[in-house]
Amino acid sequence: MLVVIAGAFVTYQGVTDAELSGPGRGVALSLGLALVLGAVALVLALVPTSGKGRVGLTEDGRTIELRMRARTPLTMLLVGIGFTGFFLAAGIAVGVPGGGVLVWAIGLLFVILIPDSVRALTRKPTLRLSADKVDLRGWTTDVSLAWDDIHTVLYVDSDPIRPRLNLLGRTTSPSFAAKSSKLIVPMDRKPKRPEVSVYLAAFDEPDRLRVALEHLQRMSAGERASWIGPGAVELLDGTLQRA
Repeated sequence: MLVVIAGAFVTYQGVTDAELSGPGRGVALSLGLALVLGAVALVLALVPTSGKGRVGLTEDGRTIELRMRARTPLTMLLVGIGFTGFFLAAGIAVGVPGGGVLVWAIGLLFVILIPDSVRALTRKPTLRLSADKVDLRGWTTDVSLAWDDIHTVLYVDSDPIRPRLNLLGRTTSPSFAAKSSKLIVPMDRKPKRPEVSVYLAAFDEPDRLRVALEHLQRMSAGERASWIGPGAVELLDGTLQRA
């Protein structure tokens, strides 16, 4: 909230201050925009939302689909647009003789965030769980691995902001497939060995998903097929409560 107020104040000053030149106003407006967009991105990243509607079954009822949150690519997009506008206006205000080219070069670091964040928003990133395999259509990477090739499910919390569950496959896993579709900046890594990294914070019910994946890895194909159904969907989207 404080950041939003600060952004609004900077924007107001930029519009009303008669001493500011046209380029100076542009800098003030862009800085205000960057602050407001940053605050919006922070809200999107921190405010929890319901998972209902983002977990479902395929038409044949054999695969559970869990849609990933749009917060990460949306945050990148807001940051990219906000600070690109700021550095563009700042470069104009400074002028080429005053180092505007250097300012624009810094702005390019934020421009490169935009293409992949837009692409990630349109890809509909999804984790698919069937009786036979795990398919992850990530923000910029697609990974697939059969349950029979997975020997360990490892929880990694070395990065508290992005805890993940690694489904580790055997060294020789014929089912393993990985493909990166990044344009410029990868938003998730392409694995070099047979594994599927599930970033738990990208899903609405991370704890339930973690428990489900650990149990699925220990089940047989027949048990997994029996488990997949409406009850599993209710468990994973948080609507199924404990008795």
